[in-house]
Amino acid sequence: MYDSKATEPVTVTVREAKPTVSIATDGTRYSPGDTMITTIGFKNPATSSVDTLLAWYLHIPAYNYWWQVYLGTITLPANYDDSFEIPMEVGDWGKESFEAEWHVWLVEPKPPYEVIGHDSVGWSYVPGEMAQNRTIPAEIAEEITKKIEGAELPGKKAQGEIVPEETIKELTKEKKK
Repeated sequence: MYDSKATEPVTVTVREAKPTVSIATDGTRYSPGDTMITTIGFKNPATSSVDTLLAWYLHIPAYNYWWQVYLGTITLPANYDDSFEIPMEVGDWGKESFEAEWHVWLVEPKPPYEVIGHDSVGWSYVPGEMAQNRTIPAEIAEEITKKIEGAELPGKKAQGEIVPEETIKELTKEKKK
């Protein structure tokens, strides 16, 4: 390629756009009995399909607690742009309010597991007047995982990929600062 004013060849490098992931909720405050609708969006502007790991985590900052909701391989077809709504009924998660975050990452499926994209959204749990239990993050996380296990995701292949613990720590460390 030549620039009309240049006397030397000009090299232009064109990089294909990378896939992206987004996450959102239909609200910011949830109480027992509410339905939280979480929307995860995927875009692959590339002209070929992309295999990637999807890592979805729950983070409760006050407890410095991270829980892996989903980790699995997905395939994003070429020129893909779609989102998935995942409804979940909010349970009695204790008598204390807390802030929480959903985090999603797209990660290269092979070492060194480079991050392709990341997004997060914050939300709050506000207990009902009749809340009885104390807040136990591990129990909340397990309940959430059971409620969303059947979520439909693009080209879902396998859940529970084996990714080194150090990689997971690196992913979650980004937001702990």
